[in-house]
Amino acid sequence: FRCYVGGAWRDCDTAGGGTGLKSGVVSVTEGTPATVAFTAAFSATPNCTCAVDLSGAGAGARGECFFTVAPSTTGFTVDWDDSAGGAAKTENVQWMCANAGNP
Repeated sequence: FRCYVGGAWRDCDTAGGGTGLKSGVVSVTEGTPATVAFTAAFSATPNCTCAVDLSGAGAGARGECFFTVAPSTTGFTVDWDDSAGGAAKTENVQWMCANAGNP
């Protein structure tokens, strides 16, 4: 697996501890955090980001996701909030984690 860093193509996981980039989608009910466990651990703690996909059945108008357990080499826990109150909604949260290249 190669990535473009600093003007050159490089191996993204030079430590050999697993793929340097992982991503996915997890269904999360607002206020009920979901845990993501990586199939293969990262060789170092990754940098992660998430985004709420508001096209789901939850009918959220806006929302932000956040990590309730910080990312580690083996996974993380994520939740989301629509800031509108009312009944909890279920939406998909897209996530991506990487430990490759310069942050």
